[in-house]
Amino acid sequence: MSEMDRFIGKILSEKYEITEIIGIGGMSVVYKAKDLYNGRIVAIKLLKDEFNTEMFKNRFINESRVISMLSHKNVVDVLDVHISDDVQYIVMEYVDGITLKQYMSKRGKLEWREAVYFTEQILKGLQHAHEKGIIHRDIKPHNIMLLPDGTIKVADFGIARFQRFDTATLAGDKAIGTVHYISPEQASKNKVDAKSDIYSLGITLYEMVTGVLPFEGDSPVNIALKQIQERPKPPREINPNIPKGLEEIIMKAICKRPDNRYGSADEMCEAINKIRENPVTVFNYKFMNDSLDAADKQRMKELKKQKANKNFFKRHNMLFSIPVAIGIVLGIAFSSFVWYMVNDIVNSASEGYVEVPNLVGKKYEDIISSSEYADLFTFTQKEAYSNVYEKGIVTDQSLTRNTKVLKGSKIELTVSIGIKTGTIPEVVGKDIDSVAKILQNMGFIVKTEYQYSDVYAEKKIISCTPGENTNVAYGTEITLVVSRGRQVQLVKVPNVLGKDESEAIEIISNSGFVVLVEYEYSSVVKTNSVISQSSAPNTRVAKGTVITLVVSEGPEPVQPPEPEVNSSDVTSEAGGTETVNENSAEG
Repeated sequence: MSEMDRFIGKILSEKYEITEIIGIGGMSVVYKAKDLYNGRIVAIKLLKDEFNTEMFKNRFINESRVISMLSHKNVVDVLDVHISDDVQYIVMEYVDGITLKQYMSKRGKLEWREAVYFTEQILKGLQHAHEKGIIHRDIKPHNIMLLPDGTIKVADFGIARFQRFDTATLAGDKAIGTVHYISPEQASKNKVDAKSDIYSLGITLYEMVTGVLPFEGDSPVNIALKQIQERPKPPREINPNIPKGLEEIIMKAICKRPDNRYGSADEMCEAINKIRENPVTVFNYKFMNDSLDAADKQRMKELKKQKANKNFFKRHNMLFSIPVAIGIVLGIAFSSFVWYMVNDIVNSASEGYVEVPNLVGKKYEDIISSSEYADLFTFTQKEAYSNVYEKGIVTDQSLTRNTKVLKGSKIELTVSIGIKTGTIPEVVGKDIDSVAKILQNMGFIVKTEYQYSDVYAEKKIISCTPGENTNVAYGTEITLVVSRGRQVQLVKVPNVLGKDESEAIEIISNSGFVVLVEYEYSSVVKTNSVISQSSAPNTRVAKGTVITLVVSEGPEPVQPPEPEVNSSDVTSEAGGTETVNENSAEG
């Protein structure tokens, strides 16, 4: 049995019985399971053992935090989250369907109206996520579920992020997402926002209506380069049957510069609706400047260098000894160092250009009052809640750090106004399903624990931590203790057949059962002894069960025979008297 198969047949949290594997991802495995409390089929996403480290736990917790905030018909619903030292899993609705990628593989290119129908639903799901401040970052057909009735559900928020907390790729992190669908800013490790999801959806729509991907290559680096620097072939050159307006929508969604794309999923959805209602609609979009910025171009150079070095070693791998290879690596490293030094000197010498500093984590008041930046930048401010930074601290900046910009450029700084808090409502005694959804929609993480209760009915909440009416930060984990109902304790039924009534009652009562007694005659069992018991001896039944004992009253009494009467002797009382009187008179 493989490591992933070992969970099959197991019961998690005494509630979810795992039945089979239905999907395997990079960090996790998705299982089909049954909720033993309500019989519902669910999907459970379990973190793999090799990722049971602090870093990956935090990432899994982040996904839990993200998706627990979402509740929309076009997003896979989250039912429960469990985080502990031993195992981490997310319980989601089980979607009985296939991925959009599987559907496209069967159908080839889709009829444009069908593609528009699917895209409209995806956009509605994305708009819901973006309104919550959540960026998916990995939109692709593989992460879109298609139900038999045509409903679309966006799934797998495994690398999603809160836009207000984490909009740039972390140092040392990889370009996140699938290379065929990632936006240029993801490929170049620049700032990522909701428009990155729009780009990825634009690539998906391109593939739906043409049957091919706009960018292909012999390596991920090659494809990433094309995402950054090449414009794709217009989709009508591949499939002339699609409306011109739909082609315009696709080309706008996949513009290199985010500013040239749609401002929101809602805006793109409006354009989609116009095409659906009137296929001859055209938009005449114009993009006077869709070129890359300095950071993109620099990243493109780095990618080209990676590709060149990779191909060089691939061609000459068998011709070099280890010392020569080491020498080449050192030479490349030295050349890169010299190139960067020279490039840095040249850039620094460029009149009118300055490097953008990292301002995140600094006090806003210190920044605007500092003479260090006074003549270099113009600052504007917007405020936002933050669970990470204290009030007055910069949480984000509009220009990417370490890039070169013109002196006097405007930098918009997002400044923390502190933690956004909410009050935990009264939940004790209420049903867990409705309460969990309310708390998740408020922005809290819900953790459930189950225990038996003689007071609260099954699925009712016994307690919560932190307590009701407590004011806490959104994103706080709320632990709900939920009732399993009364605990059913099975007890072995003693054998009291043939025992005296009083002794049998005492034995059954002392075992935790309720006793009822009935009586009947028996010519076999002696008086006051037990003839039968309603629960068979040595079986196990719930404590408190009523057990009926049938006790013997002894043999049934024999009725004496009625005396035989001669009918000739029977006369009426009056007749008999008359006879006697007559006899007496004769005497």
